[in-house]
Amino acid sequence: MATTFIEGISVRPGRTPLVTAYDSISYITNPEKTENGKLVSSFRCSPETAHFEIMMEQNEYEQETGRKVIQDYGENKKSYMLMSMRQSFAPGEVTPEQAHEIGCKLAERFLGKKYQYVIATHVNTNCIHNHFIFNIVGTDMKKFHQTKYSPKQLAYVSDKLCKEYGLTIVVPSHERNAKGYTGQKETSFRTILKCDIDKAIKIAKDFDEFINIMNENYRVNYQGKFLKFRNRTNGQQRFIRSYKLGAAYTEENIKKRIAGIEVKIESKTVDKKPQINDDIDTLSYSQHLRNIEAMVAADKYINDKGSNFEAQLDEISKKSEIVEQKIKEAQKEFTKAESILKCLDAIERYENIAQNYETALLKERFINTYQNELELYYSAVNTLKEKGISVNFNSKENYKNKCFEIKENLNKLQNQYTSLECEINKVNKVRDVVEKVHKGEKILTQRKGGYRHGR
Repeated sequence: MATTFIEGISVRPGRTPLVTAYDSISYITNPEKTENGKLVSSFRCSPETAHFEIMMEQNEYEQETGRKVIQDYGENKKSYMLMSMRQSFAPGEVTPEQAHEIGCKLAERFLGKKYQYVIATHVNTNCIHNHFIFNIVGTDMKKFHQTKYSPKQLAYVSDKLCKEYGLTIVVPSHERNAKGYTGQKETSFRTILKCDIDKAIKIAKDFDEFINIMNENYRVNYQGKFLKFRNRTNGQQRFIRSYKLGAAYTEENIKKRIAGIEVKIESKTVDKKPQINDDIDTLSYSQHLRNIEAMVAADKYINDKGSNFEAQLDEISKKSEIVEQKIKEAQKEFTKAESILKCLDAIERYENIAQNYETALLKERFINTYQNELELYYSAVNTLKEKGISVNFNSKENYKNKCFEIKENLNKLQNQYTSLECEINKVNKVRDVVEKVHKGEKILTQRKGGYRHGR
C-alpha cells in the first residue's frame, strides 16, 4: 500500500531560486536518510549538481520564451519554481531497494522524459518513503500545470505499480468520496459490474467457472431466485441483481453467452463468447501457411542452435544482465560528463557579466539586474573547483568529445540489449512450437487483429 502527495515549491523567504533549489534537493538526498546516497537517482541531471542544472534550464526558458518562471501573482496565487512529490509505503511492506525501484518507475510513468528530476528513498523512519523533486519547466519549454486532478492521476499510477508488485492499495471510503468535487463524475457500480461480467464470460468455459471468476472480486448469490453480485472492495453496499443490468445479463442469457450462443435483444445481437474450432481442417489457407512457416523456422533454429532451450535462455539472460548493468554505468557516466559540460558552458556564457560585476561601481544595482546569471556563474566555478577541473577551451572540447563517445557507446549497448531481448523472444517462440508439436496441439500462430486490418 502506498499513499501519494504532490505540491509546488516556491522561492523561500530570504533565499534566491538557486539556494531554494539547492536546499530542497539537499534535504531529500541527505546521506543519513538514503543509505549514504545509494538510494538516490536522477534523470537528465546529476544529483550533485541538479540545482544548478535545473536553474540553467529555467534560465534558457526565460531567454527563449521571454516569460519569467517565477511570476508575481500577489496574494491571490503562488508561483512555483519546482514541484515536489512523495510516495509512502506501509511499514514492513517493501525493502528500501524495492521502494526505490517503484519510485523510479513512478517518476518515469508520471513525468515521462519531459522534466529533470531527482528521486531519493528515505529509510530513517518507520515508513519507507520516496521523495521526488522535478523542474517545473519541461523540454517543450512549457511549465508543468498542476490541476485539481493531478493528485488523483499520481495516485492512479502509484496504485497500478503497487498491483504489479503485489502490494495492497488504498481503497477510498465513502466519507472520502463524499468530499470530492461537485462536478466530478465517478464510474457507477453497475457499469463496473457489467464490465467485469463481460470479461468473465469471455474467459469462462462454463457457468461454474464464471461464478469462481466473479468470486475473486465479488460476493455472489446465485442460490436464490435471482443472480446477485456485491463488490468486495469498491464500497458497494448492496447486492445488485444481474437482470437489472439489462436483458443480456440475466442468468439464462449469461449461460447462453458462455456457451457461445448469440443473444438477441430488441433486434440487437449481444457479443457471444468467441469459439475456437478444434477441427484443424477448418483452418484457412493463410493459417495453414503460418503453421508451416512456424514449424520450418523452428526446425532451422534447432539445427543451428540445438534444442536445449533452458540452457540457451539462461546464457542469453546472463548476457542481457551484463549489458543492462553496462548501460546503467554508461548512463551515470554520461550524466556526470554532461553536468560538467553545462558548468563550462555557464562560465563561458556569463563570464563577461561576472567581469563587469567585479568592476562595477554600483554593485547592488548590478546584482539586482543580473542576480540569476551571477549565481549560475559562481555556482559553476565552485563546482568545477571542487572537482579539480580547470576552466579553458580545451576542457570544454574534451568534455564535448567525451559526451559524444559515451553517447555512441550507450547507443551500441542499447542496440545490443534490444538484440538479446529479441533473441530471448525467438527462443521462447521456438520452444512453444516444439512443445505444441509434441503434445499434438495446433500450432496456430497469433492471428492478425484489429478492425478492418490493413485497409
